[in-house]
Amino acid sequence: MTVLLGAGGAVVVLAVLLSIRWAVRAVREWRGRRFVVSSESWDAALRALACASPEYAYYSPVPDPRLLTDEELCQAWCASCEVARTAASPRRLRVVAQERRSYLDELQRRHPLAVEAWLAGPATADGDPMPYLRRGFGDLHQGDR
Repeated sequence: MTVLLGAGGAVVVLAVLLSIRWAVRAVREWRGRRFVVSSESWDAALRALACASPEYAYYSPVPDPRLLTDEELCQAWCASCEVARTAASPRRLRVVAQERRSYLDELQRRHPLAVEAWLAGPATADGDPMPYLRRGFGDLHQGDR
């Protein structure tokens, strides 16, 4: 071999053969690994995608319920019921359920007696609590919106 390639050529061929062996081993190890993406990383990626191009992601940033008016809270509550019905995955349903809980918690914080009356009466998953809020029911937090 040294006659055909010379001493320098033999060193190059030896280096290539050794690096190919290393590369094959590295690829085999890489293929054997399982890549696990945490839900936090996935959510962060979806948020970034939704902010950059909202039409490409089902994620829509939910405003802080404390910043919504009573009407906006009730509208969000009613709209989120349809989103829950059409949730494409258990994970999405869980996210919508958490949103709905935050809406209901905020309504209950502001109007505990009205929400109690609504839940004790004809409350449904898609029902609008606004008529009960308008009645007042002597809530302590009427002015806290």
